[in-house]
Amino acid sequence: MHDQADEAHYFQTLEGLLQDDHLKRRILFGTDSWLLRMEMTEAVFWRYYRERMSAEDFRSIASLGPRSFLGFPLGDGEAPRANLQRHLDFLVEHRARVGREPPAWVGELTGQVFEAEREPADWHRQARSVRCTYALARHYMTGAQRNGGYAMARTLKLSELTYFQPGDPNFAGPVCRGLALRLVGCGEDGGAAYAPGWNRGDAVNRLQDLFRRGNKRLVDVAALLDSIFRFEEGMA
Repeated sequence: MHDQADEAHYFQTLEGLLQDDHLKRRILFGTDSWLLRMEMTEAVFWRYYRERMSAEDFRSIASLGPRSFLGFPLGDGEAPRANLQRHLDFLVEHRARVGREPPAWVGELTGQVFEAEREPADWHRQARSVRCTYALARHYMTGAQRNGGYAMARTLKLSELTYFQPGDPNFAGPVCRGLALRLVGCGEDGGAAYAPGWNRGDAVNRLQDLFRRGNKRLVDVAALLDSIFRFEEGMA
């Protein structure tokens, strides 16, 4: 604020309102960003409030109040409010086919593992999950499938690869488990850590089941591998 007297009055009034438990949870920090940019950046605005309020009061308007408004639990053992719980229930119901991995708080509140599906734009050679999947699958492609090239391989189903022989007594066990172990090994060789909720045993079992069913495309396999590993950390 340009006038120091107005500024002092404003923050004294705000401090007083935050002493009222009924009003306190209804006061939320905000920026009106497009107007704010006419005067200062969001970072400066944030710092302006932090420097003029107590840590407790600023936490109330910038963290606790917004969390309560959105329905997040504020205490240990407290459940999300009904509005947020409905959203979480929807995500859990569709956890095997989410577009991208949800933020960490979704996993924390649901205790579920989400399998992110990637759009075709993510089928590129720079992604380790794609390189591992394509390298493994190429060994089991027909000549025509190989001639289709890297981009066309994205839509190939596992059942279209030559390994897929359900009549073979070794198919469901040694064959599919061997493929799963090789794919997991490729992920581990890059130095990436397992994502929260995954470990080597679970990853192998999930991929073995995927190879056994054969109904997923190669891009879906790569997306699952991308959910299992933190490849970005391995590249750091």
